[in-house]
Amino acid sequence: MVEALVAITILLIAVIGPLSLLPTALRDSVYLKNEITANYLAQEGLEVVIYLNDSGETLNPGDYCVDAGQDGRAALYSGGDCPIYLSGDIYMSARSPEGTPTIFSRVVTISPVTNSTAGDYGAKELKVVSKVIWKNRGFLNDKNISYTTYVFNY
Repeated sequence: MVEALVAITILLIAVIGPLSLLPTALRDSVYLKNEITANYLAQEGLEVVIYLNDSGETLNPGDYCVDAGQDGRAALYSGGDCPIYLSGDIYMSARSPEGTPTIFSRVVTISPVTNSTAGDYGAKELKVVSKVIWKNRGFLNDKNISYTTYVFNY
């Protein structure tokens, strides 16, 4: 009988230990999924600005929401906190809120940079920052991530 009790105790310890880690692992996996999505959204914000710049658009300093061009047209537009919606597997801007609201919002900030290099080429150098903010549920704090690049807007 004692041997059976010892065997059951050892078995319970072996099973309950890993099960106690499950809630933490689930929380961490959700957080990492959100962080990866935010990284892609921030990168997409920069890519839209680079695309518009390469297409000959005049980029003016300011804070912008990004329409990533799901309909084939990329655009920057002014507007608030710039929430992002999910339609199927496509993330969209609030300009065409056809999907489900997400926990993400994205703002692209364009600001002028003055230095001798930009002046030497007769160009206007711009600093572009794409910032994505997301609201975590539970015990995790809200987070944000920013990517920065520089472009010459002739």
